[in-house]
Amino acid sequence: MIGANFRGNKLGNSIIVNVLCHLVKAKLRFINLSHNNINKLRYVGTNKNKTTSTTDVKSGDRYNLFARNVRILNIAYNKLTKIEGINSIRALHALTFSNNKITDFPKISGITGIIVLNLSSNEIGNIDREPQNQRI
Repeated sequence: MIGANFRGNKLGNSIIVNVLCHLVKAKLRFINLSHNNINKLRYVGTNKNKTTSTTDVKSGDRYNLFARNVRILNIAYNKLTKIEGINSIRALHALTFSNNKITDFPKISGITGIIVLNLSSNEIGNIDREPQNQRI
């Protein structure tokens, strides 16, 4: 199995833990848990998975699954070259993208509550200024 789509069900916080425990051994390339009753999730970690992209072709935005509640997103130690599709996660306080292959500073202007941004050990060589009316 390379993918699992649980979109639009009634999965709650305790059920999702059981589902993920059973799927952890599978070689999943995507999992979609959007439009369920998952309302307490605060941390999403996909570190050390050899991930190469923050977007998913089939679902559009992989990290929009829990957009209302996620506070910490950890995608360290992967093979990312750029960061896309995270501006919709408005509640984020901490982003960790350390130890990847990111070359440009990510555009995170839509996320106004960022307290911690870790981009250490990447290949960033360019930081473009965003428009004056947007925050970084």
